[in-house]
Parts: sequence; structure tokens; C-alpha cells
Amino acid sequence: MASSVAPGPQTVAVVRSNIPALETRSSNVIAALVGDPRFRVVYVGWDRSGLEATGLPEQVEAHIYTKKAGFGLGALVSLLRWSLWAGRTLRGIRPDRIYACNIEAGLAGLFVPKKARAVYDIWDTFGGMLGMDSGPVAAAVNALECSVAKRYRRVYVPDPERTEQLQAPRSLRKRIRIVPNCQPLGAMQQKVVEGFSKPIRLLYTGTLVQAARGLEDLIDEVSQREGQYSLDIYGYGPGEPDLRNRAVGKANITLHGAGNRQEIEKALGACDVVVSLLNPQVPNYRYATSTKVFEAFRHQKPVLTTEDTATGRLVTETQWGVVAEYGRTGLRQALDALPQQSFVLSPDAVKQYDWNTYAGQVCEDIEKSPRP
Repeated sequence: MASSVAPGPQTVAVVRSNIPALETRSSNVIAALVGDPRFRVVYVGWDRSGLEATGLPEQVEAHIYTKKAGFGLGALVSLLRWSLWAGRTLRGIRPDRIYACNIEAGLAGLFVPKKARAVYDIWDTFGGMLGMDSGPVAAAVNALECSVAKRYRRVYVPDPERTEQLQAPRSLRKRIRIVPNCQPLGAMQQKVVEGFSKPIRLLYTGTLVQAARGLEDLIDEVSQREGQYSLDIYGYGPGEPDLRNRAVGKANITLHGAGNRQEIEKALGACDVVVSLLNPQVPNYRYATSTKVFEAFRHQKPVLTTEDTATGRLVTETQWGVVAEYGRTGLRQALDALPQQSFVLSPDAVKQYDWNTYAGQVCEDIEKSPRP
């Protein structure tokens, strides 16, 4: 008699031009897959910060590109080089399924057979990354991304507004699923914040770019309030040298470098308020909610953010923080008012933003999502 052999786990490649130590989207996806015996997980990523500690579980096979990224036009060239490297790496791995996050990973996924392309996750639209919101060039860029997305069986966007930003055709919208940039929340109790002890500990984590995230204003305003506020900054990016120079001699400002997930988790636990200042003139910030607000939900820390952004709308909806006008004047007013304010975080207000409600669906989509 012929013996039947049970099929082994499917090899799933998670493809992202970053490392899990520096961002949470791929970390959450990997955690869901590693916990499912149906899958063997491979990570194809990019350590562009030089952090070296990837943040990957030991059972995940890692393929990490280590060349430094450029800035400006050089960043786009670096992304294309990484896509080519990642595509060749995937072709060598020959995964059964791939989860690709953003267009550079989506392009790399075209190196593998169609049946393996399970999920394309549009964390940031390509047009949004390039700062394009309207006009013929933006339309052409969106059309390119939609063309890539159609080659995957399921498409994720973190916010409903992303579908509009992408100008997705009806044929593509049928494959789109909303999966927020959320965190595992677990059992939460109502949290009440009535005033703060001084100094109020502010925390910023993320890319260091002044033009889009108000960091020079933040350093200047906080430095004038020694004894009332302190500011810890974790991140890397083109603005880091200038920001370090700006913080020199300011006793209540500390720049820590990129930091790994463990360090950032510890900082989130220790801070009083999470800062996410976003310029509403940047298309991505109008359409997509910052990961920081979901990290703040998980740690039950209020958020200081800006008007006319997706993050600002969510903070207003949940009443968990301060929403200020973007710029020096709005920030100054918010910092003056913050010590007297109180906040209440209701579990019901954030229960739809618990990653645990999405993890099982992600695994099902990767294994069984409909054919293109």
C-alpha cells in the first residue's frame, strides 16, 4: 500500500525594505505567521540604518540587504536596487506565498510565480512617498501601483482613505481589505490621566525629517521649558545631524539614535505623552494614521499630534490627546495648555484597533486568498 505523507508547512516570505526592529507592521505579521504551524517564515528585508539587530524571532530565516540608503533621488535609486536584490533573493528561495509591503517589495514579488503572490500591503502609497497628490504625474504613479497590486490576490490598506488616495479602480477595490496599523492591545482597563508630574516626559520615535514632522520646532520649544518638559527622540534619517546640533547643550533633550524595539518599548512605558507632529501638506499624513498613535493606545499614553491629518482625526475621535495646529505657534499653545488637561481612554473607543482581531485573517489571506 502506498503511504500518505502529510504536506509540510508552506514557506512564506515576508518582504519589507526595513527590519522588524525598526517598525511594527512586519513584526505583527511575522508574529502571527510564526505562531501558525501551517507556515515556515522567511524574511527578506533591508537594514538601512546599520542597526544590525534585526528584531526577528530565531526561527525565522533572514535575508538582509545591508547597503546604506541614499536620500532624495538617491533614496529612490537605492529602493530600486533593493527591489532587484530582493527579487533575485525570492527567486532563489522559491516561497509558496509572499507578503509584500509597499511598492518596492511588490515589484520584488513579481520575480516569483503568480500563485505565490498572496498579499500586497500598501503601508504607504508610492505617490504619497514621492509627495504627489494630484495631477497627471500622480495619476500615472498611482496607475503603476494599481498595476502591481492587481498581480496579488489580496491587497491591504491601513486606512479607508488610502483607497481614495490610490484612485483604485473598481476591479482592484474588490481585493482590498482594511487592516489598520494597529498593535496587540489585549485586555485593557479604562485609563484616566488627570494632570502630570513634572517634568512631563515627551517621546518621539520615527524618521528624523524636520520639514514633515516639526522636529526643530519641538526641540526649540521644549528646550525653553526645562523643568516642565523633557524630550526623548529615537530614530534616524536625513535630519539627524542638524537635529543633533540643535540639541547640543539642551539638558532636557536627548537623541538616542535609531534604537531597537526593546529600547523603544521601554521608552513608551516610561514616557507621559507620545508626540506625532505631522505636516498636513504631506499627502501620506492626510490619508494614513501614524503607527505611533496605536503604540500610544497599547501603552495608554496620550498623544500630541496635529490637525487635518488622519492621526489627528483618530485622536479627536478617541479623545486621547491634544490636536494642535501644525507649526511653531500651534505647538507652543499645545505645550502651554497640556499640563492642565485631563484625558480618558475607553477600551470601547479603541477595541477596533486591536491587532489580535486581524492576525487570524492575515494568516487565512496568505494561505487561501482568492486568485487574481
